[in-house]
Amino acid sequence: MHTSPEESPGPALRPFLFAFVLFVLLMALAEGAAQFKVPLGIGAEHSVDFRRVIFTIWVAIALLTPALCLHVFSRRGAPNGYWRAFWTFAYLALLTHLCWAGFGTCHGDFAAVLDGRGEKIDAECIVGHPWPDLFLAAWWGLDVVLAWLVMDDVTWVRVQRHAVHLLAFVMFFAAFVLDAKASFVARVLGILMTLAVLACVVLRLILRPRRALG
Repeated sequence: MHTSPEESPGPALRPFLFAFVLFVLLMALAEGAAQFKVPLGIGAEHSVDFRRVIFTIWVAIALLTPALCLHVFSRRGAPNGYWRAFWTFAYLALLTHLCWAGFGTCHGDFAAVLDGRGEKIDAECIVGHPWPDLFLAAWWGLDVVLAWLVMDDVTWVRVQRHAVHLLAFVMFFAAFVLDAKASFVARVLGILMTLAVLACVVLRLILRPRRALG
């Protein structure tokens, strides 16, 4: 099996540090907004844990958007440090969101959550469709591991990577744009993600009209 292409330490480290610093700053802002009870724009007053759930998923989409865009321009077998860094930290933001939802607003009662009885635990435990979220988290996590260990000139790695990116895009679009409960800010973030990714796809097709995406 092919391993990740060798990169000199400097160029390989820069994208990781850039995404890491951005991740830390955004998470700090999310925690500060939760602690200071910045309005969510969805009506009623909510707990700090609920705000953490909301703000951390906003961080996830903020980091996911550049990851999706960078993936559009990825080339088979070529190192893509910025994509890998943003894809990794967007995943960590998603995991943080799921942890706050599971252990915070849902108080660790995973049996009730998986059975669709979350709101009986707490009115703020609003995990409506846990299985798709867990499926995405598992697949995304697998791809993060592959991104750090295996070069994507392997066909099955490349194919599944396209698929999990598409799944992430569709699920975040549905949650941020189509969901009737989404706040104004969430819709704006979802629309910005959609426009950015579509613009990158169009640009990729214009720049390389005769070459498949690989």
